[in-house]
Amino acid sequence: MRTAARLTSRQVERYTGRITWNASVWRKDPDTGKRQRVMRPRSEWITRQDEAQRIISNELWQRAQRRFEPAKGDAKVQTGGTPPGKRKYVLSGLLRCGVCGAHYIMADDRAYACGSHLDGNSCGNAVRVRRDHAQEVLLAPITERLQSPEIVAEMAKELQTLYAEEMKARQTRAADAPKELQELTARIERLGSKLRDGDLGDLTADELELAIASAERKKQELE
Repeated sequence: MRTAARLTSRQVERYTGRITWNASVWRKDPDTGKRQRVMRPRSEWITRQDEAQRIISNELWQRAQRRFEPAKGDAKVQTGGTPPGKRKYVLSGLLRCGVCGAHYIMADDRAYACGSHLDGNSCGNAVRVRRDHAQEVLLAPITERLQSPEIVAEMAKELQTLYAEEMKARQTRAADAPKELQELTARIERLGSKLRDGDLGDLTADELELAIASAERKKQELE
């Protein structure tokens, strides 16, 4: 039986009827090749309130949160390690085996090796490449070229062009925002009416509610 201590905060919030989607994504660690769940920024979460799912009142929820506050203050900060999806080394995820095409990953703390060879010898390429040597050979020419006055001037010109294009696009979006807000408001009302009337068409109730939540999030961003 799963205890409350092992529940995530999003699962516990369901007790108050708060439903959340799109809160995490699975990504492969370029150093280990393992898939890990990574939390998305809260701005990308899709949430809605469903009173039919509520188990406890808001008052009881707040009382429970206050009881956990002292424990939060005593918690130790964990440090060390590489966050999921982050590259620990500059060439991680970029090197590939010339024999089988698999990623070259860190075989130890000093050298890269073919991931397929390390994982059960499915590839015969046993060549290891020192990390510091690979970085020197591959990155030194790039660094020297990027520091040349000609390249710096060219990059500055491109950045100025991109900035001008972005400002123009923002002005266009600002002008179009009122119209898009009206369309989103109408869409939300139309979808809500279908949900209340049971006119689901080819969609399930969950899919229709997700569409409403997505439209509401977009409307909030525009506002």
